Amino acid sequence: MKVCYFDESGTGEEPVAVVTGVVVDAQRMHVTKEHWSELLDVLSGLCGRKLDELHTKDFYAGNSPFKKMDGPTRAKYISEIISWFCERKHDFVYSAVHKAEYEKSRAAGKLHAELSTPWIAGAFHCVLALQRAHQCEKKTRGHTLLIFDNKGHDEGPLTNLVVNPPQWSNTYYGRGIGTLRYLTW
Repeated sequence: MKVCYFDESGTGEEPVAVVTGVVVDAQRMHVTKEHWSELLDVLSGLCGRKLDELHTKDFYAGNSPFKKMDGPTRAKYISEIISWFCERKHDFVYSAVHKAEYEKSRAAGKLHAELSTPWIAGAFHCVLALQRAHQCEKKTRGHTLLIFDNKGHDEGPLTNLVVNPPQWSNTYYGRGIGTLRYLTW
């Protein structure tokens, strides 16, 4: 079984909305959580403040708790974090939606009505990309747990899209039938 945890950025006034998911094999998840906690402890020591989570926008820019950490040190840790994910064989899925182009396409009737917000469009694209990536694996139907952070972004409409995918979504991954069955908020 696989678990995919999604988070988003750019759902405010930013020009681009991004939804990213990290895909973890459930059998290795406990080790990942333990090692991630250790990494957060190291970063907490470097910035002098207890970190329960890592906000990339602050870490990359040196904002908030990372103000005392210089750019080369942050860059070193960013590279180490990327290597950390690769060593654990975690996959990523992401979608970026340029909001102005999204609005133009929506106004011109070029988008399916179900893709009613940039977040839904990005999140559903990620779900379909996961479906496509895992469609060749044997006996995987319903074996991916999708976890979205609890921000309340259009969760009902997205849940409906995942549980009852519209016919047009089947063309995305070239199969007549199929959906990921588990969705958690």
